[in-house]
Amino acid sequence: MIGLVRAGAWEVAIAAGLFSQFNMASATNDLIDADYRIGLPLTYRRGAFASRFQLYHQSSHLGDPVVSWRRNFFRSLKVRIFDANRN
Repeated sequence: MIGLVRAGAWEVAIAAGLFSQFNMASATNDLIDADYRIGLPLTYRRGAFASRFQLYHQSSHLGDPVVSWRRNFFRSLKVRIFDANRN
């Protein structure tokens, strides 16, 4: 977290993170999943008491095995694209 504005016992900050999972058992260490998170926490601190409220966005992205699975799946369907403009 990086503090942006502090006024008395209140602070507004920005927080961000990237959390990744890799398949370390494979020869190429494939990316399995990546989660991104960004937020704006509002923190209040007075003496030993502290509290935080945070608005955040979290986004998950599937990695290499899913991308290759999708590519192979759609190839196996042998989908033909219909073009209404052609006769």
